[in-house]
Amino acid sequence: MVRIVFLDRGTIGPSVELTKPAFAHEWVEHAQSPHDEVVQRLAGARIAILNKIPIRGQHLKQLPDLKLIVVAASLAESR
Repeated sequence: MVRIVFLDRGTIGPSVELTKPAFAHEWVEHAQSPHDEVVQRLAGARIAILNKIPIRGQHLKQLPDLKLIVVAASLAESR
């Protein structure tokens, strides 16, 4: 089963609705993730979702199962 981990769901606000994938998966959300817990929280994950927290090269070297990193962000329309 595909493990999907959202490292910092709390940074995009509770009013934002997320559409989860239609395929079988395990969904794990963390409101915030301290930098020193990124590798532990993503262990075994195939997909990482993040907004503000960076994933560094040192993290990627320790996460062989990780195949996709999704940035949950939007751009404000300028007028």
